[in-house]
Amino acid sequence: MKKILIIKHGALGDVVLVMGTLQAIRREHPEAELWLLTAKGFFSIARAMGIFTGCLEDNRRGKLETLRVLRGIARGEFTDIYDFQQSQRARFYRRVLRFLWPRGVYRWVDTKTQQLITITKKCSWGLGRVQVQPVHIPWEKTDLSNMRAEGKHFDMLPQRYVLFIPGCSAKHTYKRWPTEKYGELADRLGRMGISVVVLGTRDEAAEGETIACGRDWVVNMVGLTSLTDVPQVALRSLAVVGNDTGPTHMAAMTGRFTIGLFDRRNARSVLRGDHVANLVSPGGVELIGVEDVWKKLPCLMCEG
Repeated sequence: MKKILIIKHGALGDVVLVMGTLQAIRREHPEAELWLLTAKGFFSIARAMGIFTGCLEDNRRGKLETLRVLRGIARGEFTDIYDFQQSQRARFYRRVLRFLWPRGVYRWVDTKTQQLITITKKCSWGLGRVQVQPVHIPWEKTDLSNMRAEGKHFDMLPQRYVLFIPGCSAKHTYKRWPTEKYGELADRLGRMGISVVVLGTRDEAAEGETIACGRDWVVNMVGLTSLTDVPQVALRSLAVVGNDTGPTHMAAMTGRFTIGLFDRRNARSVLRGDHVANLVSPGGVELIGVEDVWKKLPCLMCEG
């Protein structure tokens, strides 16, 4: 039986983008064991996708963890490894595993160069014989509309609402559209009888509180949901407005209309999907006006 390992550590948006291709790999190998090597924080998403046999943890922290991960891969008896991370760490794994693998035939798929590297070892020591040939790994659109949600606080969701995702990584605060502008947008929606739901992690509590302060039509669910809840909350909304962050990309991949707000430095990270609008600032993301976002929304206000 084939035993396939997928290497994809992060970040969240990148993990989500590649999920469509991973679903295609599962369809191509329905009987195989399919494992994911990733950071522990993405285990819940992997489980919710329903395509993986299991996960191996790699948080990329120090030499001891590197040795543990290498030992786990070598003992896992994987016949095929797909490198979707394309990092120095992943390439290091490939070089070292040539020594660690026991006798057998192993296939390493380099998804960037589109090469299939077959390593044949007739004995447990040595590097083995290498054969390289082209392989085509097509990119497929990710569909998260059927992702299983925890749904613990879905009873808080109003009937008609626009979803706001105002956070982002703490390391990249320049990606955050000002919460004051989210507040102005919420005011416009409120005057039309449209509620607002705000999602985020506990680290983004301040953003949720600022947007909800004094606005009883805003439901602040920051810190109350998991990543796997994002698709279903997005699907129940009229539209989504969010920063350049993983949950916004997840929302876009449900098919619900999603507006992404981008700093010009991240113009290449725009949302993908059939129902998206990408607003890319000529400078910092704060230069995007509330009116720019509003112009994308009125056609949706009659829905629901």
